[in-house]
Amino acid sequence: MPTVLEALSLGLEHQRAGRLPEAEGVYRAVLTANPDNADALHLLGVIACQTGKAEAGVALVQQAIRLRPTVAQFHNTLGNALTSLRRLEEARFAFEWALNLDAGFAEALVNLGNLLQELNQPEDAVARYRRALELRPDLPQIHNNLGNALRRMGQLEDAISFFRQALRLNQEYAEAYVNLAAAALAAGLQDEAVHCCQQAIRLNPLLPAAHSNFAAVLLAQGRFETAASASREALRLAPDYPEAHHNLGDALRARGVLDEAIDEYREALRLQPDSPDTMRNLAAALQQAGRNDEAAALYASAVARWPDGESRRQLAIVLSKLGRFTDAEACCCEVLAKDPCDAEIHRILGNVYFRQRRLDEAASCYDAALALRPDDAGTHYNRALLLLLRGQFDEGWREYEWRSRRSDARATPFLLPVWQGEPLAGRRILVCAEQGLGDSIQFLRYLPKLEQAGGRVVFQCPSPLAPWLAKQRELGEVVDFTAAAPEADLQAPLLSLPRIFRTALETIPSCTPYLSVDPRLVEAWREKLAAVPGFRAGLVWAGSPQNSEDAHRSIPNTALHSLCDVPGVNIVCLQQDVKGGELPIHYLGSWTDIEDFAAIMMNLDLIISADTMAAHLAGALGRPVWTLLRFAADYRWLLNREDSPWYPTMRLFRQPAPGDWDAVARAVADELETYAGRR
Repeated sequence: MPTVLEALSLGLEHQRAGRLPEAEGVYRAVLTANPDNADALHLLGVIACQTGKAEAGVALVQQAIRLRPTVAQFHNTLGNALTSLRRLEEARFAFEWALNLDAGFAEALVNLGNLLQELNQPEDAVARYRRALELRPDLPQIHNNLGNALRRMGQLEDAISFFRQALRLNQEYAEAYVNLAAAALAAGLQDEAVHCCQQAIRLNPLLPAAHSNFAAVLLAQGRFETAASASREALRLAPDYPEAHHNLGDALRARGVLDEAIDEYREALRLQPDSPDTMRNLAAALQQAGRNDEAAALYASAVARWPDGESRRQLAIVLSKLGRFTDAEACCCEVLAKDPCDAEIHRILGNVYFRQRRLDEAASCYDAALALRPDDAGTHYNRALLLLLRGQFDEGWREYEWRSRRSDARATPFLLPVWQGEPLAGRRILVCAEQGLGDSIQFLRYLPKLEQAGGRVVFQCPSPLAPWLAKQRELGEVVDFTAAAPEADLQAPLLSLPRIFRTALETIPSCTPYLSVDPRLVEAWREKLAAVPGFRAGLVWAGSPQNSEDAHRSIPNTALHSLCDVPGVNIVCLQQDVKGGELPIHYLGSWTDIEDFAAIMMNLDLIISADTMAAHLAGALGRPVWTLLRFAADYRWLLNREDSPWYPTMRLFRQPAPGDWDAVARAVADELETYAGRR
């Protein structure tokens, strides 16, 4: 008969070899002979935990502790079992008791450090890990875990150092590569982050975190399609991995696949409801999808759970977009009460005031933001819009140059010297269109001025405009953005030309028309429109839904009925992709390109348009056009004017209050009957 010690040694041999049923049989035989053998109870408890029976494991280890309460290892095992059951405070007590019994118990120090990280106490975790390292400096796991705690505290340089040390001790440590990748990415070391992810995947291709972290690196590099693939691989390996769902949501949102992105964020939040980043990104996706009410509710929930400045900032932005200015202002003021040096919230509050046309207060906020952060491109840009709105063009155009430095601006490659107004002397100058089609059409008027100044113009513009504009001889050479840029000597962004030509209100080049249409195309549309008799008014009530401000500038159908029943006026739908019957007007169907659109306008007596490309096109053609503006209208329409210095044939109708399109429609209807009668 083997002794108890020999039996326990045999059981441990089975257990270490993974032969758990055999080990369990040995321990139960020991207990049959000696029910109070604490070591057998403890080891049987360990097996219970290893086989997913943590509740039974806790009961067995607690029996062992009652029999021999001074064994530190028993308390450490109990702490691990309680941690697996998410009984975290009890687990903490167990680990601390183990250390009371043996202050040099490195394993218990590491386990307590891990638990403290789960309890969101990284500073306390760091203290335990450092003590464990004094005892076992050769253990890579301790270096790795200490690096994780330091990363959570924002001490990236120290964290990276410990991850690298873990890998020096164990070059096959895939998890340490994963963690180093995350820290390197946060520190801006993208090349190292890529290398670490690739190493982790090489060492353990079945490690979900390696693929998920690789997705995060790819997102930072703007490689959204590949990031989505890496996230999906992580989810194939671990379908309930919240970070992978979050990263996939980021990749889909960046590609504009908003419904799927929202679903991924919701799943990530279901799996990890305590993630403020996921809640904020979900809210941002909802906001991007135009679902501002839902976004506001989520941001408010984030503020309630994590009263941090970032959630309040985003809540203020979406509340302002919803027209809930009082709530947005209060949200900003709450942040400033805690941190009056928050430059971003000063800017956001300025934007809230700007939307309300409280311009002096907006200007003060922008000044405060710039005093704190003088090089903030977003604030300079917002200030530029305010100055231009007020007609302060000299300073406004200078400030407007900050637009290309904003974080959300599309990068414009400047491969040639940028023209600043020096003599052109026959040199070729490449002018690049910016922003929307309406902006391109509005500022085309400056291209002939370049020719007059001695330059040879090459204008690069979006595909919808290029074929038609190429026929306009006054504009120089016109090329599509999708084609390679032709050779040139100088370069200039289109919307920098007003500054370079020192445009003031009195010197706006306002001679229209400056665009023309093929007479044969005009005649072809005259024949098609012959079925619409009398006074013909074209109507455009909505812009591109991709525009972030479209919900405010587009007009709901319900507000338009009053101007569809004006006696003697036939309203012609100029809205693309609209089914007949939505309004009692004449529907033309779709047309092929912008020159067709222009030819239709040439056959109308009046164009009535929301603030979209159509209004600019009508103005550039010299057609009578009435533009319907929201309360916080764009800077180009200036303040309180019914006319536009940019377009002599344009008349402006403004909302008297935010969201009041009914009043605008009534004003247009009242004027329309008189106007049509005079024609």
